[in-house]
Amino acid sequence: MSRSIVIIGAGECGTRAALALRQHGFDGRLTLVGGEAGEPYERPPLSKEPLGADETFRPQPIATNATLSGQDITYLPATRAVSIDRGGRFVALDAGGRVAFDQLLLATGAVPRRLTVAPPSGRCLYLRDFGEARAIRRRLLQASSLLVIGGGLIGLELAALARGAGLAVTVVEAMPRLLRRNVCADIAGILARAHADAGVVIRCDVSVVAFEDDRASVRATLSTGETLAADFAVVAIGVVPETGLAAAGGLAIDNGIRVDGRLRTSDPGILAAGDCCAITAGEGGAAVRCETWSNAHDQAHFVAAAMLGSDARYDAVPWFWSDQFDLTLRGAGRQDGVAASVSRHTRGAEMRFHLGADGRLLAASAIGQDDAAARDMLVSRRLIAAGATPAPEQLRDATFDLKALLRSGA
Repeated sequence: MSRSIVIIGAGECGTRAALALRQHGFDGRLTLVGGEAGEPYERPPLSKEPLGADETFRPQPIATNATLSGQDITYLPATRAVSIDRGGRFVALDAGGRVAFDQLLLATGAVPRRLTVAPPSGRCLYLRDFGEARAIRRRLLQASSLLVIGGGLIGLELAALARGAGLAVTVVEAMPRLLRRNVCADIAGILARAHADAGVVIRCDVSVVAFEDDRASVRATLSTGETLAADFAVVAIGVVPETGLAAAGGLAIDNGIRVDGRLRTSDPGILAAGDCCAITAGEGGAAVRCETWSNAHDQAHFVAAAMLGSDARYDAVPWFWSDQFDLTLRGAGRQDGVAASVSRHTRGAEMRFHLGADGRLLAASAIGQDDAAARDMLVSRRLIAAGATPAPEQLRDATFDLKALLRSGA
C-alpha cells in the first residue's frame, strides 16, 4: 500500500520539503496544507524588496501550482489543520475533511509577537505575510512619519525603506542596543550609525508602556514618560513559534516543538522543521530554535532525507543577511560561548570573528557595501562547520586568504 506523507505549513520549509521528498525519490501520496490562499511564496522580499509603485509588489513564488501539480503534490491552500489524531494517524482540517498520514511534518512557522499594550488598530501594523507587507508599503507611500517598535533585522529593514522614501522615522528598542540577538556590539554600532546618519532617530533601552490610536496618528508612551507620535507604527519585536497544533496533539513543547537531531518530535512518526521547532542536544540539553530563512531552507532538505530513512544529525551552520541603505549585513554561526573576538578590516567591509575558549571559530559577521565580504563570509561558514581553530593573527590579516585554512584543515 502506498505511503502517505502530510506536511502542515506551505512556507519556505514546508514547500521546499515537499519538493525535496520528490527529488529524493518518494513516490507515495504527498499532501501540502497551507493556511494562506495562493501559491507558496518567499518571505525575505516582504521587508527587503525596494519600495516602488504598489502595483509592482507581487509575491515571489517558491513553487507555482503547475510545479506542485507536476510533482504530484496535492496542495491545499487556504486550509488549516485543526487537530492531529495520533492514534488514528490523520489530520483534521478546518473545512471538515481529514487527511491520513504515515508520516507527518509540522512546518507551521511562527507568528509576530504582539505588543501587549496596543489594542487592535489600523495604524499599528505587524509583518508576517504578504497582505501585511502590502499594507505597510501602502502606508509608506502615503505617510510622512513612522514609528518602528523593535530594533531587530525586520524593524531596521523597514526603517531603512521608510527613510529612503522620505519619512521621518523613529526606532524604539527595549534592549540596550540594536541587534543584540544577531551580531556583536561593534558591528551593530556601525549599522546604528548608518541609520543615524540617514536621519533615523534610534532610542534604545526604552519600552512602550501605553499606545493610542486617535485615527489620525498613533501615540506611544515610553517607559521614560515621553510620548512619541507618528502617522503609523510597525511592531517588530520578534516572533513566537506556532506550537498550538502540536501541543494539542500531545507533542513535547520546549521553546518550540521539541525535536531531536533528526528533527523527530516526541512521536517518531511526526517531525518538525523551520521556525516552529527547537532542537535538543541530548537528555537535558537546551532547546535551540533558529528563525532565519536559511535555517528553514536547510532543514527542509534535511528533514526530507530524514523522513526517508537518513540517520544523519542536523548540524548546518545558521546564517542570515540584511540590506539596509547601501550596506549589507551578514552573520553566520552562534555567539553562545564566545570567549574572544578578532577584527578584520578589508576594503569596503568590517568583519568580526568570534572564538570559543578552545579556539574554535563559533561565529562571524560582516558589514560593508555590496558584496565586499561575501566570499570571506562563505568561507567562514565552512570553517565554523568544520570546527576549525584558526590562529587569531590569520583572521586579523586582511591579506591572508581564509580559504587556505580549509585546505590546511586548521
